[in-house]
Amino acid sequence: MCTVTFIPKGNNQFLLATSRDESPGRWTDKLTQQRYGESLVVFPVDPVSGGSWIAASNQQQVGCILNGAFDHHSHNPPYARSRGLILLDYFQLGNIVNFNDRVNLNGIEPFTLVAIEKNQLFDFRWDGHKKYLKNLSFKSAHFWNSATLYDQEATIRRKTWFTHWLKTQPDPEIQDLINFHQYGGPMDTHNGLVINRNNRVQTLSITGIEKQEAVTFLHYHDLIKDNAKKFPVDIPCNEIMGSI
Repeated sequence: MCTVTFIPKGNNQFLLATSRDESPGRWTDKLTQQRYGESLVVFPVDPVSGGSWIAASNQQQVGCILNGAFDHHSHNPPYARSRGLILLDYFQLGNIVNFNDRVNLNGIEPFTLVAIEKNQLFDFRWDGHKKYLKNLSFKSAHFWNSATLYDQEATIRRKTWFTHWLKTQPDPEIQDLINFHQYGGPMDTHNGLVINRNNRVQTLSITGIEKQEAVTFLHYHDLIKDNAKKFPVDIPCNEIMGSI
């Protein structure tokens, strides 16, 4: 839940990828598919909270959550609920407007939620006191990373890697974007795109969402076991009800 990229592909199609930088104790190879209202939602399951950091639905809806809002904040548990469960609340509430109006974030640690609804892209942030909602251009590429792991200097540097990579990729596919998350930028175990900070925090997986004209796919690349799987989001899929 720490590095997120978005690339428009035209005709309401897009690519989105996220790298999960977490404690190795929160590694998972389990994906699930659940119903929230009218939505059939696919997501990897966090083994500690039961929530997730990335999810996609058959209603052309995607949500991805990152730790922190604008700046590094002091971690001050206990918190009321996991942010991974707040991501699933977004799907339960149906859309970002309902989420902004109705979700109770009292006692929730700061976070950023990147949300896609059909051909709209939103940036929602909770700083521990106030909600912020911004509608971003769906026609432009975007980059985010966790405010708790990367300071302003590292964020600017990492975003520059993405900008330079885009210049070499006039029409990238989802695997190209996943490869950028895995191999892009210089090797740097502290602030690179794949990190390992003394085995306490490391990049555990890369998840890609590929919205084509008629179907959406979730690509899950487990970096620990070096497994890669691809699942359709729009139809029931018994294969993902357990471990991949």
